[in-house]
Amino acid sequence: MTWAELSQRFSSCPINCLLDNGDTYLNLMIVQERWDLVEKLLDAGADRNLQDTMDVSPLHEAVTKQTMPLHLVEKLVTPENINYRIHN
Repeated sequence: MTWAELSQRFSSCPINCLLDNGDTYLNLMIVQERWDLVEKLLDAGADRNLQDTMDVSPLHEAVTKQTMPLHLVEKLVTPENINYRIHN
């Protein structure tokens, strides 16, 4: 699948919708290890915290993939999806 093919699907299911199988576009591309499309989805505004119907977030999917580039993992980490504390 190319970015053009993926983005054409947004007309029937926007970038942050749940697909018929319960996945999000972002989770699906992480599972398929399509790092090029993961980066494009993130840059296009895909919700890093949107869970699929199994309550799996993109970050949860990412930690199972030892081949995911570190710069993409860093893009997934937000204060909302980790135990985030600021110590004074």
